[in-house]
Amino acid sequence: MEDTFKIRSYGFQELATLYLPNIQPRSASNRLRIWIKRNEELLKELKILGYRQNLKLLTPSMVNQIVQHLGEP
Repeated sequence: MEDTFKIRSYGFQELATLYLPNIQPRSASNRLRIWIKRNEELLKELKILGYRQNLKLLTPSMVNQIVQHLGEP
C-alpha cells in the first residue's frame, strides 16, 4: 500500500523535511518559514490558528491550511 500524506499534528521540522527531503532539516525549516512568511493569506490564516514564528508543533488545523496553500508535500 502506498503511503499517503495524512493531516495530523507535525513537528515543524518534520513537516518541512516532507516538503524538502533533499536538504538538511534545519534548512528545510528555514525554507518553509520563508514560504509561509511570503504567503500573506496563509500567514494570516495560520496566525488565527495560533501560529507564531518559532512554533515547534503544528496542529492538524495549521497543517491543513499549509496543505491548502502549498499543496501536499
